[in-house]
Amino acid sequence: RMDRITSDMLHKWAMTWRTNDTSSRAWRGKVSSFLKWSLAHDHIERLPVFRERQRVKAGNRTGHFSDSQIAAMYAGLQFYRTKNHDLPANYAARLGAFLDLGRHAGLAVIDIVNFDPKVSIGRNNVLTYRRHKSGQVASVLLAPEVAARLRSIPAEEGSDVARPFRFDTEVEANCQTWRARFQSLCAAVGIKEVETEVGTKHPPRPHMLRDTMAISVIVSGVDLPNVSRALGHATTAMTERNYLFWIAKRVDVCIEDQRRGLDRAAAAREAEPEPEPETAPAVVN
Repeated sequence: RMDRITSDMLHKWAMTWRTNDTSSRAWRGKVSSFLKWSLAHDHIERLPVFRERQRVKAGNRTGHFSDSQIAAMYAGLQFYRTKNHDLPANYAARLGAFLDLGRHAGLAVIDIVNFDPKVSIGRNNVLTYRRHKSGQVASVLLAPEVAARLRSIPAEEGSDVARPFRFDTEVEANCQTWRARFQSLCAAVGIKEVETEVGTKHPPRPHMLRDTMAISVIVSGVDLPNVSRALGHATTAMTERNYLFWIAKRVDVCIEDQRRGLDRAAAAREAEPEPEPETAPAVVN
């Protein structure tokens, strides 16, 4: 019964959560909002509250794959086998295209499931799509070889003709299928965990491919508004919030590069020979 909820109960309940600190804070916010609504509508007589403020460790929680891990995924596609060795036709090529869309185009799983090559990829190798989560249009320039692979994704029994990652089921069921396939590939090539900037470790997830793409373009020096456009973010503030650690790191690298430039200029000035003193012209009487 809601009228029996106390602050002590909220505290004990929150202590049982096994989520990370940022997720726990989000949960607490939802619970608090619901309790305030309940008080305003006379479902409870007094407002129970969480006893302590949620402490959040500084830094992002963005898990991303290293270059060696990405290489291991692609290399492992040709040798990947399930326990019963019963794989659908074109399994390796289709899972490789899934990796391409996440790592090189930055698509989330649900956007990959909705991906239509003929609609999304133009002749100039620019992939354009509307993100399911935000409704924003994202535009990403693909390498020619990646665009070629994505234009010719082979079919699988039961797959949609126009959208190769869709089957005759609901969208979320398709997402779960591809998450399971991706995680099975990671397990096969020995990728068991991914470390974040703050040192926490998580099991590999397909969304980390999108984060890997985002981080790679950030550290390569692409302007932040263009990064936001490629990711389909509504604002650059969203990009900064999600990838602040890497944006700050890029600034540090930029400053360090400028420092080296100043040092080289100073060394060049010191190496220049001193000009000889000018001699006064002879005076003729």
